[in-house]
Amino acid sequence: MRLLSRCSRLRCAPLLSLSVLFLTLSFLLLSAHAQAVASMRRTGLPAALRLRQIEARASVLREQNDAAELQAALRTGTEEEILRISVLPDEPALDRLLATLDLVFSHLQDLAVLREFPTVTVGEARERSAGGSEWQSVPVTFTVAATEEGVDILFAFLRTAGMLTVSDLLSPEDISRLLTLTEDQNPAAITALEEFLSVDLLRFAVSPRPYQDQLLGALSAPLFAQELTAMLDLPSRRSGLALLHDLAPALRERHLWPVRFLSVADARMEGVSDPWMTASFTLEAAGRTPHQR
Repeated sequence: MRLLSRCSRLRCAPLLSLSVLFLTLSFLLLSAHAQAVASMRRTGLPAALRLRQIEARASVLREQNDAAELQAALRTGTEEEILRISVLPDEPALDRLLATLDLVFSHLQDLAVLREFPTVTVGEARERSAGGSEWQSVPVTFTVAATEEGVDILFAFLRTAGMLTVSDLLSPEDISRLLTLTEDQNPAAITALEEFLSVDLLRFAVSPRPYQDQLLGALSAPLFAQELTAMLDLPSRRSGLALLHDLAPALRERHLWPVRFLSVADARMEGVSDPWMTASFTLEAAGRTPHQR
């Protein structure tokens, strides 16, 4: 019995040693695995999260860029067609021009700031060129007896003649300033700013608040809101928008929007008799030359 017991102990000793060795190896492997997991948590997971964020951001930017390119392509085609037909026509389109002026004069009479309906004289089209560009212009002359307010409204109309969108109402410096503020405060809102600037000016004049709220909702920055309000609140722009607001129903009904591009070649005030004054205007109605048709 003693011999058997001793033999059993001798056989168990190596097994015990092997067990201890395996346990030690297991502990070392577990420790190494724990360190690897910890290292992954410190580096791998944050990197993976950042990678997913970068991929998501890149996806959003790609979508915004695609949408902006599509809008630009659609808007360019539409505006070129409008320019050809209404703003810079390749035909004389004198009936439409005279109908627009009649509408403005009627509005002034309704406001009691125009004493009598003026006679409009239209001359022969003349080809012009400057800076490598060619166009034709039709001289338009008339004399009005109006109050100072009436003359101011008439100038407000002439300032907006030929404008299509909100961007036309603003100066290049204004647009550059808005772009800079957007890039500084929220670059993702560039698309919203572009959409705002491309809004039809007549629609904006009728109901500006929804378009401004939509833009400011995408770019909730007090400085941007202040600058935009100041730009739109300039007296010359405010009076132009107010006039378009009043004329909008008739312009739409008679299909006179957008208005043909008009520039003031000469304006003279004379015969001031409170509250009336005589104002003589020579305008240039712009259009495309025959070879541009």
